[in-house]
Amino acid sequence: MTKEELTQSETRKLFGRYHTSKECKKKIDHLLWQCAVINANIGIDSTQEELEIARQKKDDLYKKIKDEDPIKYETLTGGYDRESV
Repeated sequence: MTKEELTQSETRKLFGRYHTSKECKKKIDHLLWQCAVINANIGIDSTQEELEIARQKKDDLYKKIKDEDPIKYETLTGGYDRESV
């Protein structure tokens, strides 16, 4: 069975909203962009406090991604639970 043969509901269950909704994709892409900006601003001279603040901000962004599309969240994290580490 190909993707074209699936209904939109079936496609969403398999691939998530990220691949079926332009609005959802735009939101998640913006959240990922924000994560990239945070990562770009971290350097070897960052203090432990700055690293912790950056991590907390990224965790909050990943939580928003999980709320938008749990399937995309799983593909991004590879099953790695960010909250437990």
